[in-house]
Amino acid sequence: MDNNVSLIFSNYKLESSFKDKLKSDFYDKNCFIESLGEFLLVCEYAGRICYNSGLSGKNNRDSFEYHKHIIESKHYSIYGHINFSVRINLINETNTLFYLLIFDLLSHFPRIYVRKEDYFLYLNISLRHVIEFLSSKQTKPLFMSLIVKNILEKYGDKIDFVNIFFEQEIDNIVQEVNFYFSHDLSHKIKVLDYDYFEWYTFEIETSRRIANELIRHNTEYAVSQESTRYVDVRDYPMIRYKIYNSSNDLETLKDLNILEYKSYINSLSTYKQVFDNLCNLYPNMNKKYIRGYSADLLPLGLKTRLVISFTKWQLEKIFEQRISEHADPLMKDLAVKIKSLINSN
Repeated sequence: MDNNVSLIFSNYKLESSFKDKLKSDFYDKNCFIESLGEFLLVCEYAGRICYNSGLSGKNNRDSFEYHKHIIESKHYSIYGHINFSVRINLINETNTLFYLLIFDLLSHFPRIYVRKEDYFLYLNISLRHVIEFLSSKQTKPLFMSLIVKNILEKYGDKIDFVNIFFEQEIDNIVQEVNFYFSHDLSHKIKVLDYDYFEWYTFEIETSRRIANELIRHNTEYAVSQESTRYVDVRDYPMIRYKIYNSSNDLETLKDLNILEYKSYINSLSTYKQVFDNLCNLYPNMNKKYIRGYSADLLPLGLKTRLVISFTKWQLEKIFEQRISEHADPLMKDLAVKIKSLINSN
């Protein structure tokens, strides 16, 4: 099995093929409800990939209960796939308080990506930042109140569940902003109607080894990956190397493929044995714990699914490193497929 890649979201737009996919009979009709906000479809899909939920015939939470459960359990990472671009105008700004407010914001949210261009400061504020801010019981940075208010005014219909779930908190920050911020200060903050940081969200099927490599070398990304505790992977296939015609030693690569495949079968067989033995020894134990204990034995060649979002800047770094003669063949294949999708978008 090869790498598979599909683009599902970019420039604040869902890919039409992704929307059609969610409407198919493969998925539960009570899941992926668009009325809660179009952007939340991406977050819900990313989260459900982790647990292989949302499929027809399964006992699924509906979309509202799903997001409610995610927020109550504080699993906010899925909301990192939706990002907003905020521009701060620094022209003729000499007020020390203004800069202290910006510093206060960045000290509270270290994962905010920042760019400076001429006299403008650009901040990347994710939906995760917004929900963490609204959920927090601690003292909140005033500048973030203003930014969140502006994001909800501009994109509230796309993330309507946030308005429903945090109605009281949103009322509080609106009052706070109206009390503390003058028009002169608030007009310097603009939530852009385009994605300055150029985020792309993909669904990827690859090996766990390549997924690990893709994640660990990068900074500007959000990722949701299939869980080996919740998903039964005993019959998953191996992601295989392609035999490239340009290889100088095809026979050696074929031999390595055979050895790798044999090792994969042995590892998966051991995993299945341990899983079955633990099920027999502890029949009342929750299966997710048994899968978790057994997962240490899973081969890295095993297929995995993930939803992953990158900025264009980060993707350019990936292409620079991974589309080269020194790159791992399977990693190179994945990078080429990602680049092809962006170029055709």
